[in-house]
Amino acid sequence: MLGVTTLGLGVLLFESGFSLIILFGIHHALNEAYGKRTESPAAAKALAPVRALLHLLCYLIILRTSLSFHTLSIEVLGTGLALTVIYYLYSLNRQPRTASPWSQHQVEALSVLAVGLSIFVNINFLQLVLFHFILWAFIPMPKLWAISKAELGRYVVFSTSITGLFLLMSPIGLAGHFGFTTLYTSQFYFWSYIHIITAFVLSSSHPRWITEPLWGPDSR
Repeated sequence: MLGVTTLGLGVLLFESGFSLIILFGIHHALNEAYGKRTESPAAAKALAPVRALLHLLCYLIILRTSLSFHTLSIEVLGTGLALTVIYYLYSLNRQPRTASPWSQHQVEALSVLAVGLSIFVNINFLQLVLFHFILWAFIPMPKLWAISKAELGRYVVFSTSITGLFLLMSPIGLAGHFGFTTLYTSQFYFWSYIHIITAFVLSSSHPRWITEPLWGPDSR
């Protein structure tokens, strides 16, 4: 029943024309903020909400030239990001250094640096999607390496094969050669909606008010 509801919601959002950029932005911000890190549970709980806000504001600022964001004031977004960074550093300073070492904040630093880069280089939506995809492709690798090199090898081969297949079928491959770019693009967007909505159900990288009703109190 839950699967049918999830699929139905994804189809509804796709057919209604709900902004994929907004939906993906929320998905991206929550995943980056609530994904498991090697820091204390107390530090993760304290820092996750401000992390989510930081990633969302960085995302919106980077895509400020998108048609979807023409009505948003860059001054407001920039001020909000500056205040969020200050509060994030303040919150981090209140945590014991061993509870949340600096190595746990590289993604946040990278996001802020990407905002600065976007002043000189136009970064579009699909490039951010690619960054998100590559980042989350690398995240399981240390855990798989700890299990066995063979397990990591199988993961790399499978991931590389699937990525190659998608590229082969994409507009830079067969879709462009045989003229079904529109079909590929529509399918890409449709399954993006399904993926994002499914992630809210299947992934624990979300706030407790989302994960606990689905996964129980021990979901994080």
